[in-house]
Amino acid sequence: MITGHTSIRRLLVLAMGIGLLLLACTPPGTSPSVVAGKPWITIVAPASGSTLLVGQETVIQVNAVDAQGVLRIEIKIDGTLVGTASSPTAQGQTNLMAVYPWTFTAPGSHIIMAQAFNVAGQASDPAVINVQVNPGPAGPEPTTAPGQPTAVLPTVPPIPTPPHCVDDSAFVADVTVPDDSIWQPGARIDKIWRMKNTGTCIWGTGYRWAFVRGARMGAPESVAVPYTEPGQTADLQVVFTAPTQPGTYTSYWQLRDPDGNLVGHRTMMRIIVPAPPPVPPTATVPPPPTPSPIINFWADDTTLYPGQCTWLHWDVEYVIAVYYQEGANPEQGVAGHDKRWVCPPTTTTYHLRIVTPAGDEHRYVTLWVSPYY
Repeated sequence: MITGHTSIRRLLVLAMGIGLLLLACTPPGTSPSVVAGKPWITIVAPASGSTLLVGQETVIQVNAVDAQGVLRIEIKIDGTLVGTASSPTAQGQTNLMAVYPWTFTAPGSHIIMAQAFNVAGQASDPAVINVQVNPGPAGPEPTTAPGQPTAVLPTVPPIPTPPHCVDDSAFVADVTVPDDSIWQPGARIDKIWRMKNTGTCIWGTGYRWAFVRGARMGAPESVAVPYTEPGQTADLQVVFTAPTQPGTYTSYWQLRDPDGNLVGHRTMMRIIVPAPPPVPPTATVPPPPTPSPIINFWADDTTLYPGQCTWLHWDVEYVIAVYYQEGANPEQGVAGHDKRWVCPPTTTTYHLRIVTPAGDEHRYVTLWVSPYY
Protein backbone atom coordinates (compact mmCIF):
# COMPACT_ATOMS: atom_id res chain seq x y z
CA MET A 1 0.00 0.00 0.00
CA ILE A 2 1.33 3.46 -0.97
CA THR A 3 0.65 6.39 1.38
CA GLY A 4 1.89 9.92 1.91
CA HIS A 5 3.33 12.58 -0.36
CA THR A 6 6.89 11.15 -0.28
CA SER A 7 5.65 7.77 -1.53
CA ILE A 8 3.73 9.46 -4.35
CA ARG A 9 6.86 11.32 -5.41
CA ARG A 10 8.83 8.06 -5.35
CA LEU A 11 6.07 6.40 -7.39
CA LEU A 12 6.23 9.16 -10.01
CA VAL A 13 10.05 8.85 -10.35
CA LEU A 14 9.75 5.05 -10.53
CA ALA A 15 6.93 5.26 -13.11
CA MET A 16 8.94 7.54 -15.39
CA GLY A 17 11.84 5.09 -15.17
CA ILE A 18 9.54 2.23 -16.18
CA GLY A 19 8.29 4.26 -19.15
CA LEU A 20 11.86 4.89 -20.36
CA LEU A 21 12.69 1.22 -19.84
CA LEU A 22 9.71 0.16 -21.98
CA LEU A 23 10.93 2.39 -24.79
CA ALA A 24 14.48 1.06 -24.45
CA CYS A 25 13.23 -2.51 -24.88
CA THR A 26 11.87 -1.74 -28.35
CA PRO A 27 14.24 -2.90 -31.17
CA PRO A 28 16.41 -0.07 -32.61
CA GLY A 29 14.65 1.90 -35.34
CA THR A 30 11.26 0.35 -34.45
CA SER A 31 8.52 1.64 -32.15
CA PRO A 32 5.43 -0.24 -30.92
CA SER A 33 3.29 2.07 -33.09
CA VAL A 34 5.14 1.01 -36.24
CA VAL A 35 4.62 -2.64 -35.41
CA ALA A 36 0.93 -2.27 -34.57
CA GLY A 37 0.04 0.30 -37.25
CA LYS A 38 -1.52 2.53 -34.57
CA PRO A 39 -0.45 4.21 -31.31
CA TRP A 40 0.89 2.03 -28.53
CA ILE A 41 -0.02 2.93 -24.94
CA THR A 42 0.64 1.58 -21.46
CA ILE A 43 -0.39 2.58 -17.93
CA VAL A 44 2.93 2.81 -16.09
CA ALA A 45 1.47 3.59 -12.66
CA PRO A 46 -0.29 2.51 -10.55
CA ALA A 47 0.30 -1.19 -11.10
CA SER A 48 -2.71 -3.32 -11.96
CA GLY A 49 -4.12 -4.88 -8.78
CA SER A 50 -2.76 -2.13 -6.52
CA THR A 51 -4.54 -1.48 -3.21
CA LEU A 52 -5.27 2.17 -2.39
CA LEU A 53 -7.20 4.06 0.30
CA VAL A 54 -10.19 6.36 0.06
CA GLY A 55 -8.93 9.94 0.24
CA GLN A 56 -5.38 8.94 -0.71
CA GLU A 57 -3.93 10.80 -3.69
CA THR A 58 -2.32 8.55 -6.27
CA VAL A 59 -0.58 9.40 -9.53
CA ILE A 60 -1.77 7.91 -12.81
CA GLN A 61 1.06 7.86 -15.35
CA VAL A 62 0.46 6.90 -18.99
CA ASN A 63 2.99 6.64 -21.81
CA ALA A 64 2.08 6.59 -25.53
CA VAL A 65 4.37 6.03 -28.55
CA ASP A 66 3.78 6.45 -32.29
CA ALA A 67 6.26 7.35 -35.03
CA GLN A 68 3.49 9.28 -36.81
CA GLY A 69 3.06 11.51 -33.77
CA VAL A 70 0.78 11.10 -30.74
CA LEU A 71 -1.76 13.94 -30.65
CA ARG A 72 -3.52 13.29 -27.33
CA ILE A 73 -4.10 10.84 -24.48
CA GLU A 74 -7.44 10.31 -22.75
CA ILE A 75 -7.69 8.93 -19.17
CA LYS A 76 -10.98 7.44 -17.91
CA ILE A 77 -11.98 6.25 -14.42
CA ASP A 78 -14.86 3.72 -14.40
CA GLY A 79 -15.80 4.81 -17.93
CA THR A 80 -15.83 8.59 -17.21
CA LEU A 81 -13.30 10.89 -18.93
CA VAL A 82 -11.29 12.64 -16.17
CA GLY A 83 -8.22 13.99 -17.99
CA THR A 84 -6.69 14.67 -21.38
CA ALA A 85 -3.06 15.31 -22.28
CA SER A 86 -2.45 16.97 -25.64
CA SER A 87 0.68 17.48 -27.70
CA PRO A 88 1.85 21.13 -27.66
CA THR A 89 2.32 20.93 -31.45
CA ALA A 90 -0.14 20.04 -34.22
CA GLN A 91 2.35 17.44 -35.55
CA GLY A 92 2.10 15.42 -32.33
CA GLN A 93 4.98 13.80 -30.46
CA THR A 94 6.68 10.45 -30.99
CA ASN A 95 6.50 9.89 -27.23
CA LEU A 96 3.74 11.61 -25.20
CA MET A 97 3.45 11.15 -21.43
CA ALA A 98 0.46 12.01 -19.21
CA VAL A 99 0.76 12.34 -15.43
CA TYR A 100 -2.55 12.85 -13.65
CA PRO A 101 -3.17 12.96 -9.86
CA TRP A 102 -6.38 11.29 -8.71
CA THR A 103 -8.08 10.67 -5.33
CA PHE A 104 -10.71 7.95 -5.05
CA THR A 105 -13.70 8.89 -2.88
CA ALA A 106 -15.52 5.55 -2.81
CA PRO A 107 -14.22 2.10 -1.79
CA GLY A 108 -14.42 -0.91 -4.04
CA SER A 109 -12.94 -2.13 -7.32
CA HIS A 110 -12.23 0.63 -9.90
CA ILE A 111 -11.11 0.51 -13.53
CA ILE A 112 -8.50 2.90 -14.99
CA MET A 113 -8.42 3.06 -18.80
CA ALA A 114 -6.19 5.08 -21.15
CA GLN A 115 -6.27 5.50 -24.94
CA ALA A 116 -4.01 7.41 -27.37
CA PHE A 117 -4.83 9.09 -30.70
CA ASN A 118 -2.31 9.96 -33.44
CA VAL A 119 -2.29 12.72 -36.06
CA ALA A 120 -3.80 10.33 -38.62
CA GLY A 121 -6.91 9.91 -36.44
CA GLN A 122 -6.01 6.33 -35.45
CA ALA A 123 -6.79 5.21 -31.90
CA SER A 124 -4.73 2.79 -29.84
CA ASP A 125 -6.08 -0.32 -28.21
CA PRO A 126 -7.23 0.76 -24.72
CA ALA A 127 -4.85 0.09 -21.83
CA VAL A 128 -6.90 -1.10 -18.83
CA ILE A 129 -5.99 -1.87 -15.20
CA ASN A 130 -8.00 -2.62 -12.07
CA VAL A 131 -7.25 -1.23 -8.59
CA GLN A 132 -8.83 -1.97 -5.20
CA VAL A 133 -9.73 0.99 -2.97
CA ASN A 134 -10.25 0.30 0.75
CA PRO A 135 -11.96 2.64 3.25
CA GLY A 136 -10.02 4.53 5.91
CA PRO A 137 -7.63 7.48 6.04
CA ALA A 138 -4.14 7.25 4.64
CA GLY A 139 -1.39 6.51 7.14
CA PRO A 140 1.22 9.04 8.32
CA GLU A 141 3.71 10.31 5.80
CA PRO A 142 6.90 8.23 6.02
CA THR A 143 10.07 10.12 6.76
CA THR A 144 13.27 9.95 4.76
CA ALA A 145 15.97 7.94 6.49
CA PRO A 146 19.14 9.89 7.42
CA GLY A 147 21.65 9.93 4.63
CA GLN A 148 19.08 8.99 1.95
CA PRO A 149 18.74 11.40 -1.02
CA THR A 150 15.43 13.20 -1.47
CA ALA A 151 13.55 12.22 -4.64
CA VAL A 152 13.37 15.01 -7.22
CA LEU A 153 10.10 15.29 -9.19
CA PRO A 154 10.47 15.70 -12.95
CA THR A 155 8.85 18.70 -14.62
CA VAL A 156 5.57 17.52 -16.16
CA PRO A 157 3.37 19.81 -18.28
CA PRO A 158 -0.14 20.19 -16.79
CA ILE A 159 -3.02 18.33 -18.44
CA PRO A 160 -5.42 20.90 -19.93
CA THR A 161 -8.90 20.94 -18.38
CA PRO A 162 -11.60 20.77 -21.13
CA PRO A 163 -14.22 22.85 -19.24
CA HIS A 164 -11.88 25.86 -19.36
CA CYS A 165 -11.77 25.99 -23.17
CA VAL A 166 -13.11 28.94 -25.20
CA ASP A 167 -15.57 28.72 -28.10
CA ASP A 168 -15.07 30.84 -31.22
CA SER A 169 -15.64 30.55 -34.96
CA ALA A 170 -14.81 32.40 -38.16
CA PHE A 171 -16.47 32.51 -41.57
CA VAL A 172 -14.34 30.92 -44.33
CA ALA A 173 -16.47 30.73 -47.48
CA ASP A 174 -19.89 30.31 -49.03
CA VAL A 175 -19.51 26.81 -50.47
CA THR A 176 -22.89 27.18 -52.16
CA VAL A 177 -25.40 30.02 -52.75
CA PRO A 178 -23.30 33.22 -52.84
CA ASP A 179 -25.03 36.35 -51.57
CA ASP A 180 -27.62 37.95 -53.87
CA SER A 181 -28.22 34.74 -55.82
CA ILE A 182 -31.53 34.71 -57.68
CA TRP A 183 -34.00 31.94 -56.85
CA GLN A 184 -37.45 31.30 -58.20
CA PRO A 185 -40.38 31.25 -55.73
CA GLY A 186 -40.71 27.94 -53.85
CA ALA A 187 -37.33 26.61 -55.03
CA ARG A 188 -35.29 24.36 -52.75
CA ILE A 189 -32.06 26.04 -51.62
CA ASP A 190 -29.20 23.88 -50.30
CA LYS A 191 -26.94 26.34 -48.50
CA ILE A 192 -23.48 25.33 -47.20
CA TRP A 193 -21.30 27.62 -45.08
CA ARG A 194 -17.68 26.72 -44.36
CA MET A 195 -16.77 27.78 -40.80
CA LYS A 196 -13.45 27.46 -38.97
CA ASN A 197 -13.10 26.48 -35.31
CA THR A 198 -10.94 29.38 -34.04
CA GLY A 199 -11.51 28.59 -30.36
CA THR A 200 -9.96 25.98 -28.07
CA CYS A 201 -13.06 23.77 -27.59
CA ILE A 202 -13.84 20.74 -29.75
CA TRP A 203 -17.19 21.01 -31.56
CA GLY A 204 -19.28 17.87 -31.26
CA THR A 205 -22.34 16.61 -29.39
CA GLY A 206 -24.55 19.48 -28.26
CA TYR A 207 -23.18 22.07 -30.70
CA ARG A 208 -25.76 23.45 -33.17
CA TRP A 209 -25.74 25.77 -36.18
CA ALA A 210 -28.72 27.92 -35.21
CA PHE A 211 -31.08 30.40 -36.84
CA VAL A 212 -30.73 33.81 -35.16
CA ARG A 213 -32.96 36.29 -37.00
CA GLY A 214 -34.17 37.43 -40.39
CA ALA A 215 -36.04 35.25 -42.89
CA ARG A 216 -36.12 31.60 -41.89
CA MET A 217 -37.54 30.44 -45.24
CA GLY A 218 -38.76 27.02 -44.06
CA ALA A 219 -35.40 26.01 -42.55
CA PRO A 220 -35.17 24.11 -39.23
CA GLU A 221 -34.40 26.10 -36.09
CA SER A 222 -30.93 24.51 -35.93
CA VAL A 223 -28.82 21.68 -37.37
CA ALA A 224 -26.13 19.52 -35.78
CA VAL A 225 -22.46 20.53 -36.06
CA PRO A 226 -19.99 17.75 -36.99
CA TYR A 227 -16.99 16.86 -34.82
CA THR A 228 -14.45 19.64 -35.44
CA GLU A 229 -11.20 20.17 -33.54
CA PRO A 230 -9.64 23.63 -33.02
CA GLY A 231 -8.07 24.90 -36.23
CA GLN A 232 -10.21 22.67 -38.47
CA THR A 233 -13.13 23.69 -40.71
CA ALA A 234 -16.66 22.30 -40.92
CA ASP A 235 -19.20 22.51 -43.77
CA LEU A 236 -22.61 23.37 -42.30
CA GLN A 237 -25.63 22.65 -44.52
CA VAL A 238 -29.16 24.04 -44.15
CA VAL A 239 -32.06 23.46 -46.57
CA PHE A 240 -34.26 26.51 -47.28
CA THR A 241 -37.28 27.12 -49.47
CA ALA A 242 -37.39 30.35 -51.46
CA PRO A 243 -40.38 32.54 -50.48
CA THR A 244 -43.26 32.82 -52.89
CA GLN A 245 -43.29 36.61 -52.85
CA PRO A 246 -40.63 38.65 -54.73
CA GLY A 247 -38.06 40.51 -52.69
CA THR A 248 -34.64 40.30 -51.01
CA TYR A 249 -34.44 37.90 -48.07
CA THR A 250 -31.62 37.59 -45.50
CA SER A 251 -31.24 34.78 -42.96
CA TYR A 252 -28.69 35.08 -40.08
CA TRP A 253 -27.07 32.01 -38.48
CA GLN A 254 -24.55 31.44 -35.67
CA LEU A 255 -22.88 28.67 -33.66
CA ARG A 256 -24.69 27.68 -30.42
CA ASP A 257 -22.78 25.84 -27.66
CA PRO A 258 -24.24 22.96 -25.57
CA ASP A 259 -25.35 25.48 -22.91
CA GLY A 260 -27.46 27.38 -25.47
CA ASN A 261 -25.09 30.37 -25.82
CA LEU A 262 -24.50 31.94 -29.25
CA VAL A 263 -20.74 32.13 -29.88
CA GLY A 264 -18.37 33.13 -32.67
CA HIS A 265 -19.01 34.86 -35.98
CA ARG A 266 -22.59 35.51 -37.11
CA THR A 267 -22.99 34.97 -40.84
CA MET A 268 -25.86 35.15 -43.30
CA MET A 269 -27.43 34.03 -46.55
CA ARG A 270 -29.05 36.70 -48.78
CA ILE A 271 -31.13 35.75 -51.83
CA ILE A 272 -33.33 37.53 -54.31
CA VAL A 273 -36.73 36.25 -55.45
CA PRO A 274 -37.52 38.08 -58.71
CA ALA A 275 -40.89 39.52 -59.58
CA PRO A 276 -42.74 37.57 -62.26
CA PRO A 277 -42.61 39.04 -65.76
CA PRO A 278 -45.57 41.23 -66.72
CA VAL A 279 -48.43 39.37 -68.37
CA PRO A 280 -49.41 40.59 -71.83
CA PRO A 281 -52.91 42.10 -71.74
CA THR A 282 -54.31 39.58 -74.19
CA ALA A 283 -52.67 36.55 -72.69
CA THR A 284 -54.62 34.07 -70.63
CA VAL A 285 -53.06 33.89 -67.19
CA PRO A 286 -53.02 30.36 -65.82
CA PRO A 287 -53.69 29.95 -62.12
CA PRO A 288 -50.55 30.00 -60.01
CA PRO A 289 -49.28 26.55 -59.08
CA THR A 290 -50.08 25.33 -55.60
CA PRO A 291 -46.86 25.17 -53.61
CA SER A 292 -45.89 21.72 -52.43
CA PRO A 293 -46.32 21.15 -48.68
CA ILE A 294 -43.23 21.82 -46.56
CA ILE A 295 -43.06 19.53 -43.54
CA ASN A 296 -40.24 19.50 -40.99
CA PHE A 297 -40.58 17.62 -37.67
CA TRP A 298 -37.52 17.07 -35.42
CA ALA A 299 -36.12 17.08 -31.86
CA ASP A 300 -32.95 18.75 -30.61
CA ASP A 301 -31.90 15.45 -28.99
CA THR A 302 -33.42 12.02 -29.62
CA THR A 303 -31.55 10.07 -26.93
CA LEU A 304 -32.21 11.11 -23.33
CA TYR A 305 -31.58 9.92 -19.79
CA PRO A 306 -34.43 9.63 -17.25
CA GLY A 307 -35.50 13.11 -16.17
CA GLN A 308 -33.99 14.89 -19.18
CA CYS A 309 -36.04 17.14 -21.47
CA THR A 310 -35.64 18.46 -25.01
CA TRP A 311 -37.35 20.69 -27.56
CA LEU A 312 -39.63 19.12 -30.15
CA HIS A 313 -40.09 21.36 -33.23
CA TRP A 314 -42.21 21.42 -36.38
CA ASP A 315 -42.39 23.79 -39.34
CA VAL A 316 -45.24 23.08 -41.76
CA GLU A 317 -46.38 25.28 -44.65
CA TYR A 318 -48.83 25.08 -47.55
CA VAL A 319 -51.18 22.57 -45.90
CA ILE A 320 -54.80 22.55 -44.72
CA ALA A 321 -54.36 21.56 -41.06
CA VAL A 322 -51.81 20.14 -38.59
CA TYR A 323 -52.54 17.76 -35.67
CA TYR A 324 -50.07 16.87 -32.90
CA GLN A 325 -50.20 13.66 -30.81
CA GLU A 326 -47.96 12.64 -27.89
CA GLY A 327 -47.75 8.88 -27.32
CA ALA A 328 -51.25 7.43 -26.81
CA ASN A 329 -52.79 10.81 -25.91
CA PRO A 330 -55.52 12.28 -28.17
CA GLU A 331 -54.28 14.42 -31.01
CA GLN A 332 -54.81 18.18 -30.97
CA GLY A 333 -54.83 20.84 -33.64
CA VAL A 334 -51.72 23.06 -33.66
CA ALA A 335 -50.16 25.89 -35.64
CA GLY A 336 -47.89 25.13 -38.56
CA HIS A 337 -44.82 26.64 -36.82
CA ASP A 338 -44.51 25.61 -33.18
CA LYS A 339 -42.47 23.66 -30.63
CA ARG A 340 -42.98 21.72 -27.40
CA TRP A 341 -40.73 21.22 -24.35
CA VAL A 342 -41.10 17.50 -23.62
CA CYS A 343 -39.74 15.35 -20.76
CA PRO A 344 -40.67 11.73 -21.58
CA PRO A 345 -40.36 9.33 -18.61
CA THR A 346 -39.84 6.43 -21.02
CA THR A 347 -39.21 6.00 -24.73
CA THR A 348 -42.06 7.87 -26.47
CA THR A 349 -43.12 8.39 -30.09
CA TYR A 350 -44.58 11.75 -31.14
CA HIS A 351 -46.89 11.96 -34.16
CA LEU A 352 -47.69 14.82 -36.51
CA ARG A 353 -50.66 14.35 -38.87
CA ILE A 354 -50.74 16.85 -41.74
CA VAL A 355 -53.83 17.36 -43.87
CA THR A 356 -52.86 18.36 -47.42
CA PRO A 357 -54.96 18.84 -50.56
CA ALA A 358 -53.72 15.44 -51.71
CA GLY A 359 -54.58 13.66 -48.44
CA ASP A 360 -53.06 13.01 -45.01
CA GLU A 361 -49.33 12.78 -44.40
CA HIS A 362 -47.68 11.54 -41.20
CA ARG A 363 -44.40 12.32 -39.49
CA TYR A 364 -42.98 10.59 -36.39
CA VAL A 365 -40.19 11.39 -33.91
CA THR A 366 -39.19 8.83 -31.28
CA LEU A 367 -37.31 10.01 -28.15
CA TRP A 368 -35.33 7.10 -26.73
CA VAL A 369 -34.97 7.23 -22.93
CA SER A 370 -31.98 5.19 -21.80
CA PRO A 371 -32.50 3.24 -18.54
CA TYR A 372 -28.83 3.83 -17.67
CA TYR A 373 -27.00 7.01 -16.73
